[in-house]
Amino acid sequence: MDAVRTVRTRARHDVAALDESLVPSTRALRDVRVAALTRHAPGVVRRAMRDEGSLRPWWDRSPLLILAAPLVLAYAIVFGDPGVGLVGAALLGWGVLAEPRLNRRERVERQQLLTVYRNTVADALVERAHRLAR
Repeated sequence: MDAVRTVRTRARHDVAALDESLVPSTRALRDVRVAALTRHAPGVVRRAMRDEGSLRPWWDRSPLLILAAPLVLAYAIVFGDPGVGLVGAALLGWGVLAEPRLNRRERVERQQLLTVYRNTVADALVERAHRLAR
């Protein structure tokens, strides 16, 4: 899986980018540092999945947003119908709030990649703390 390799590489890079003073020596502080580093993990995972091709594009996940809402809004603008404009705005809002819709396979893979990122960060922090302690 190419995304796993990409996520592991990014996690190791994030830990390597830390200053030596930011590498905690106790387990409790390492857990806090892992939590801080994994805060941006969803973006890393989403980019890795998109680059690998396992994440569908947004227009494929939400046909309502790409088809129905613009057509209804265009109709409202062309014919000046405020009622249809309100319906179009409601459709657009519903489509935006429903994004991103992931199917079960994508959700499972995303969760696995988030776990891989968190575990790799934790292992890299432990390894770096041991290296600095020597």
